[in-house]
Amino acid sequence: MVEPFLFVFAGVTTLATPGPTNPPLTTAGAAAGVRRSLLLVPAELGGYLTSILIVSGLLHYPAWRTSSITAALRVVIGLYLLFLAVRLWRIKLDSLKVQRPITFANVFITTCLNPKAVVLAVAVIPLRYPERLVYLAAFSGILIPISLCWIWCGSALARGRLLSLNLLMIFRLSACAVACFALVIVSGAILF
Repeated sequence: MVEPFLFVFAGVTTLATPGPTNPPLTTAGAAAGVRRSLLLVPAELGGYLTSILIVSGLLHYPAWRTSSITAALRVVIGLYLLFLAVRLWRIKLDSLKVQRPITFANVFITTCLNPKAVVLAVAVIPLRYPERLVYLAAFSGILIPISLCWIWCGSALARGRLLSLNLLMIFRLSACAVACFALVIVSGAILF
């Protein structure tokens, strides 16, 4: 995609839509607050950039476009997301003071496996250099404020500013959202 307006629209829409990375960011904001969750923004950015570069690099090889490889990748992604959902569901509130429920590695890996990165690599970010580098920099500029919004929403939810949900409900809702994404991804591999 070369048109800058369409690129910004696609980037904002993709990142603002709830997906596998956003519930963990919201959960982190709820559990640790905005300031302590800021390190997760570079984790998300690094995950997206890593995934976009790998996927766009692999697209040059026709063997990676086969349906069996795509299905296997969907199953792996879905299983990891199910693991993360179970981990979110099992969090105990008294353990939050000792450990963070969402880590840098959780966000980085979840984002690397996020199907949105594939969409961005295939349909939004140009494959040609140096144009690709400009669009990746612009994508970074779009991602940072949207990530901060997800974290802030989690923090606001935990403090009762948006809805009256308690922290355990936020973790459970995040776990359900991530599990739903996992099931959609895995079912896509099985059904198609």
